[in-house]
Amino acid sequence: MTMAAISAPAAILILVLLICGSTTSLAQQENEAFVDHAIRQIACAYPPDPTATLISLNKTKRIKKGERADSETCWGLGPPLRIEGVAFTHICASSEDPLLIELFPRLYYRGPGTSAGTGLRLVTNEDRSAVEDWLRRIRERAAIKGETKVQIGEPSFVTGKTEVSCNSMSFLGE
Repeated sequence: MTMAAISAPAAILILVLLICGSTTSLAQQENEAFVDHAIRQIACAYPPDPTATLISLNKTKRIKKGERADSETCWGLGPPLRIEGVAFTHICASSEDPLLIELFPRLYYRGPGTSAGTGLRLVTNEDRSAVEDWLRRIRERAAIKGETKVQIGEPSFVTGKTEVSCNSMSFLGE
């Protein structure tokens, strides 16, 4: 069948399907790029910079107005952020960089007192053992070998069961 034999409505349908297919593919690639980036940040093989993660979540309207405390901003994630089988309900971030704080006042906050460092925290309702298994999976996905500075504990500011975090202060003295 040649293009001349295709009716105009069929040609339009084919064009729409091609455009939608490529848009879906691009969206999936962007999602994978976001997940890979977020994994590298939270795996804590090096000091985090949560800026790109937050900008992406803001752009896709996954975060709204954050709550601020102790030089940190926390947001509920809507819907929860699913990474490698674990759903995260909240994200918290802080920055020590005065320029980033000035450029992104909706994302970063600097309160009085000592610095919270530059940090990224994700909160889930999964238990600690599930998060430890998750960390093994993301390290494998990101090809991270050896020990990292990632911390697992109870959420300190928002509700949830387990918190996984990376902070620049963990790298001081190295």
